Amino acid sequence: MTVVYVTVVGVSTREARAVFVTPCVTRVIEKDISRKYIDRRNRVLETRTVAALQPAENIDTIRVIDRVNAMNAHNKHMIDVIIDGKMLQMEIDSGAPCGIVSVNTLRKIKPRFALEKTNRQFVSYTGHQILCISCIPVKVTIGHTTRELNLFVVKGPFDALFGREWISHFVHKIDFKKLFSAPETVHMISTAVPSLTQGQKAQLDQLLAKYKDIFSSTAGTLTGPPISLHLKPDEHPIPKTEHIFSQLKGAKFFCHLDITDAYSHLVLNEESSHVLTLNTPTHGIIRPVRAVYGSSSIPAIWQRKIETVLQGLENVKNFFDDMVLYAENFESLLKMLDLVLQRLREHGLHLNRDKCVFATSAIKFLGHKVDSQGIHKSDKHVQAIRNAPKPSTPEELQLFLGKATYYSFFIPDLSTRNCPLRNMLLVKPYKWTPTAEKAYDNIKNVLVSPQVLMPYDPTRSLLLATDASKTGLGAVLSHRLDNGQERPIAYASRTMSATEQRYPQINKEALVEAGQDLARSGYKAPEANYRLGSNCLVLEHRVVIPPAFRETILKELHTAHLGIVKIKGLARSFVFWPGIDSDIEGEAKTCSECAKNAHKPPKYRRHHWEYPKSPTELQSPSYQTMVRSLQPWSSNHFFEEAVLNSTSS
Repeated sequence: MTVVYVTVVGVSTREARAVFVTPCVTRVIEKDISRKYIDRRNRVLETRTVAALQPAENIDTIRVIDRVNAMNAHNKHMIDVIIDGKMLQMEIDSGAPCGIVSVNTLRKIKPRFALEKTNRQFVSYTGHQILCISCIPVKVTIGHTTRELNLFVVKGPFDALFGREWISHFVHKIDFKKLFSAPETVHMISTAVPSLTQGQKAQLDQLLAKYKDIFSSTAGTLTGPPISLHLKPDEHPIPKTEHIFSQLKGAKFFCHLDITDAYSHLVLNEESSHVLTLNTPTHGIIRPVRAVYGSSSIPAIWQRKIETVLQGLENVKNFFDDMVLYAENFESLLKMLDLVLQRLREHGLHLNRDKCVFATSAIKFLGHKVDSQGIHKSDKHVQAIRNAPKPSTPEELQLFLGKATYYSFFIPDLSTRNCPLRNMLLVKPYKWTPTAEKAYDNIKNVLVSPQVLMPYDPTRSLLLATDASKTGLGAVLSHRLDNGQERPIAYASRTMSATEQRYPQINKEALVEAGQDLARSGYKAPEANYRLGSNCLVLEHRVVIPPAFRETILKELHTAHLGIVKIKGLARSFVFWPGIDSDIEGEAKTCSECAKNAHKPPKYRRHHWEYPKSPTELQSPSYQTMVRSLQPWSSNHFFEEAVLNSTSS
């Protein structure tokens, strides 16, 4: 808001009053002041950048007497008021001296009214008169409080004002913090949804008809040997949703493919089939020959198999049985779809046609909606949250908190917002408090808001903003666009421990800049133990080496041909990266010098007598005399050469 100080010409600085002025807003000053302050013929109010010391006693400033609908509603602070039993929306204005309405507005709520003469008049700050034609007593009701107050009627198409005299009677009924607080920032983008032309639809139908044999309601058989299950779960990494979404940047057309009964495509070997044998009360003993849901190793095995099937294909990602194809235009998408369907046919995979979506501008994927503008919350989930009643049990509250955590990337400072709700779960009996209800409404409003996140783009600059509250740490990672606008990539937050909450504020700010807890973000050891130190990524006392420098470091470690064991010991003192032990073994095994001397370590027949580290050190139990190398010590007459009867002497 632009701040301009307004002073009346002819009024002393002591009596002047500063006024806030916004563009296109007409001010009204109550005309109860002497004519020496305002000369209508040749004096006006002029703007000066001089702060007044004290306000004039007889000057009242009305924040706004606008023409009806002259400003957007979101620039005003409106309140619902009942006047003589009729609802009227009025603008809260602490600068207005009283309640003011136009005569046309009054006729809408009181078709019949008696005008009472009044001497009170109003003028604008430019000296123009606002004609006050009447003052009538009315009953004003807000909530359960009713007061009899005077309502001043002015001539002209002006909005209704709820001024200071009225505010003073309802000061405890008006939520000023809610009215005047800054609105929640929501990054919303609306776009027109493109539709396929008739020619594009014909090309798509022709392609799908070519591969109609892979669409089936029953599972196929994935090519390759039968799978083998082990007691130790498979550790193949499962892709994270944020990593998949970051690959979708710039895409405008999408396909979503769903594999029919995914795990049933995997054939089990004989031993694994016996391991998964089930004893059922209705069908007796069942021994499956295909993979079934419930085995801890099967999801990772399936993910590895599908990644192998799709290997070498661009612009396609899978998450278990869901696959997403993306491209910048329809022609590129059609070519990619042709290659993917051909690859699925070759490996015996079947698709569920009813769950597949082809050549669309937006898809539902992993609980989110993705389009060319970014990542949105799922419309279905938003609708369920909007229609859900307030949780009445601890279990329902935990379900709500779980949904909020799932969409934590969309919610700024979630750990601070949900703190009252988490505290509710620790108290018995389960009871809602005003603070908890406020927190619940706050989180719910953010969850149902049309927030949009931008996929990460490595070609754009990054902005990281951090903050710390009394109980939590928060951060937002954003991209700055070419037009200067900032688009959020993700929000992050965590709750501080009891010890961290006692830190000074400056230490809390430093704590949030040190980075988020990787274990809370889903990372496993050792990545979960990474920390930031001296602008380097470290694991305990070891520096984590980026891929670009690993080969150089590996050659430096292997320069002296120390052997696998000693090289590993040296590396564990200084550096780390995932798979470093395997890399060291591979480097040593492919080295001709190391292979030449691997089983022929040099043997020494003679060894010099090492000088003792202290006067009383006995080098070997086979010697029963103090060694003559102590001669320098004995020259000081502290020791004498002697013959020992035993090594324990």
